Order: sequence, then C-alpha cells, then structure tokens
Amino acid sequence: GEHYADIPVERILEVAEVSRSTFYQWFPDKTALILQLTTPLLAEFVATADRYWKEPSQARPEALADVIVELFASARRYRVIWRAYLETTSTDTRLGDNFRRGLQNYTADIAERIRTEQAAGIASPDIEPDQTARFIVVGMQAGFSDVMQLADDGYDRAFASAMARSFWLTMYGDGTAQKSLPPA
Repeated sequence: GEHYADIPVERILEVAEVSRSTFYQWFPDKTALILQLTTPLLAEFVATADRYWKEPSQARPEALADVIVELFASARRYRVIWRAYLETTSTDTRLGDNFRRGLQNYTADIAERIRTEQAAGIASPDIEPDQTARFIVVGMQAGFSDVMQLADDGYDRAFASAMARSFWLTMYGDGTAQKSLPPA
C-alpha cells in the first residue's frame, strides 16, 4: 500500500469530505491526525496486554496466547491506522520518541514482573530480567507487524500459541520453577 507520508492532505480532505480550514482547525498536520486516531487504539492495546502482564493470576501460557490473539485481531482490524502510525513513528522525531519511551516503559514493567516472580521462586533465576523483557517486547512488536501484512488470519491462534510458549519457556524455564505457580 501507499505510505502515509506520501498521501497528500488534499486526498485526506477529499475522502473525509471536510474543508481544509476544518481539518486545520482540529489538526495542525497529518501527524496530529494519526496520533488522534491511534490514541484509543494504543489505550486498548495496553489494556489488553496488561490483562496478562499486570495480573499474576494470569500466569499461564494459554492466557498469554489469548491476549496475543486479541492484539493480533487489533492489528488486522485497524491495520491501515497501525501502519500509518508505525510509519510515522519512524519519520517524526517527537512521535517516534514518545513511541520508544512507551516501549521502554512497558519493557521496564515486564522486567519488574520478572524480578518479582524470580524473588517468589516462580520465574527462572537464570534469566536476566531486562533483556528477557526486551526479547518479549521486540518479539511482540515483530509479530504484530507481521500479522498486519497477512490477509489470512487462520494461523493467528497457532502463531500466538507459539509466541506465548516461547515467552513462557524463556521466563519460567524447563518447568522446575513452575511448581510454585498458583493454581489456575
């Protein structure tokens, strides 16, 4: 598809059936428009991810796979907006810095969960929390981008399960630490 940066404002005005003055009354530029469109999507994305990463009772690979499937569904449902947003984060310094800061903060939150679970004897003591969290976030980012490119969602569940299992094994190891997990 066409890159968001290459779409002239005139075309956006035509499709939206709004005047130039109306557009600029609400948005100083296309970056502001894409930020406005993605703000609720980002909030939904974080709330969905938080159901797993912020809730220890959800510490099961199946629960993580369910969350990943939901995130993939968002990627597919709003793929045009997500693509424009991700493209803009790579070309607009301010938006890109905010995006990277958000990823860093979420990575730090996951690392903190890993540390907490290591201290409780749940997560493997053999992993480095910051780099493990980074692996999870980068992996999710790549998976999210990948499913946006594919028309067929028939393998989303299997792909999400493989990702969840990979993250699970990375955090909890070969199963020895899993004995301490609370019952489902």
